Amino acid sequence: MRLTEDILPFTTGRRFVISGYLHSMGVLVLRSTIRHGSSGTRMDILFQDTKAISLPSFMDDVVVSEGTADLATRFGSGPMAAFDLEFGIKVFTLGGQDWSGLVIAGSAFVLEDELDDLAPTGLLGPFTPQSNRAD
Repeated sequence: MRLTEDILPFTTGRRFVISGYLHSMGVLVLRSTIRHGSSGTRMDILFQDTKAISLPSFMDDVVVSEGTADLATRFGSGPMAAFDLEFGIKVFTLGGQDWSGLVIAGSAFVLEDELDDLAPTGLLGPFTPQSNRAD
């Protein structure tokens, strides 16, 4: 399921942690493990083309909404964040009980599945390493 304006705000009562950030690809993954889900599933929220992150390590009762460039500037993301918003980059506000944060990114997706907590996210698709050597 893709997070878009049509279904934002996205709300869940689960606990999430920052599971991974790949700077070279601009990918941020927040994960709620099976232990924190009520239905024996895990849930990933993936942000692509991530420009800035301001989040706590643990996040309970996550709500994801779309914010404004003004909000990004107040969080200290600087004038570059406002410039990027003109090119399809969005401000995603995240909040819950006793915490708030934001992610500046191009898009966000959410996936709930029954895979092991340590398995890679299904939102990136299968990963096949490529060899650079000539045979």
